[in-house]
Amino acid sequence: MYLSHGLSKTPEYHCWQQIKARCLNPNHRMFPHYGGRGILIAPEWEHDFPAFLDHVGLRPSTDHSLDRVNNALGYVPGNVKWATWIEQANNRRGHATSGVVLRQPDATRKTNFKHGLIRHPEYKLWAAMKNRCVNPANSNYADYGGRGITIHPPWIANFVAFFEYIGPRPTPQHSLDRIDNDGPYAPGNVRWATKKEQRANQRPYPTGSAHANYEHGGYGTPEYMTWTSIKTRCYNEKSDRYCDYGGKGVAMCQRWRESFSAFFGDLGVRATPAHTLTRLDRQGHYSCGTCQECKAHSWPANCRWASKTDQNRSRKSGSRSGKLDVAKVQLIRQQLAEGISYKRVAKTFGIGVSLVGKIKRFENWV
Repeated sequence: MYLSHGLSKTPEYHCWQQIKARCLNPNHRMFPHYGGRGILIAPEWEHDFPAFLDHVGLRPSTDHSLDRVNNALGYVPGNVKWATWIEQANNRRGHATSGVVLRQPDATRKTNFKHGLIRHPEYKLWAAMKNRCVNPANSNYADYGGRGITIHPPWIANFVAFFEYIGPRPTPQHSLDRIDNDGPYAPGNVRWATKKEQRANQRPYPTGSAHANYEHGGYGTPEYMTWTSIKTRCYNEKSDRYCDYGGKGVAMCQRWRESFSAFFGDLGVRATPAHTLTRLDRQGHYSCGTCQECKAHSWPANCRWASKTDQNRSRKSGSRSGKLDVAKVQLIRQQLAEGISYKRVAKTFGIGVSLVGKIKRFENWV
């Protein structure tokens, strides 16, 4: 093998090897499309990489690959050049569409990729559009084909027709958008749009107990995250915290459950990042005290923002006022003697870890 040139690890050398393989090796997967149909490499280049490199030169950029000027001829002097994917797509008989040239259909080809743009974002977006509208197995089908969003029939099996209408994507930040979100992908209702333009053109978000109520504008705030967390731990049986809240009957009153605005209006902004929501009566519910459900069940206003210090003081006060008795203290000592961790014991009895430590250290503590 001729390796005295010292360029065996360069992209140009790799390209030269690939050309030889698909033109001369019958076992190569691409041989039927090259050597198998008469595309050969010039004899003077077959065993002489420096001669090949002298003619084609170094690759201009990583976006370039080797292209034949006349696709009916082989890799021979005067018929090869470095070209980008777009330049290679333009190097076909075809008609211009907004600066991009598509190949003319070739009746002898059996594939559906005659246009030469299979690697382009426009083709991928067209394929994704079809998938979510016609494939029930697609994860987004329910929001598209499942609710009646259709595609202009001539576009379904003809990317060229779609591309001739929509044209090239202006920038990588643009994607396909429907002007009327209840209408089909059809002429007059599709365009290229940025994410900001698409957000402004979205369907209104549904509101209510089953949805996220985005009309308040508080999405993503700490107060909103607290509100969603409470609903999850009280009503989602799959939540790892459900057993300590909803599983024990702790509920969120209807007014707060159905409206973040009402929840936020009553509790306001938390004072500091160290503040979290606490229930004044830890056996009670997340209740506002004013809605119909609260009045029907005599639920008082039971929540406030509090620091960890305030919450710990509240827990200790509750423990001293009868939450623990002699029998429970004996059970705690028994579990500690069995090797159960302080943290697990504290969680079991609803007390602080430091209190468990005192029970362990002081034999006369009750």
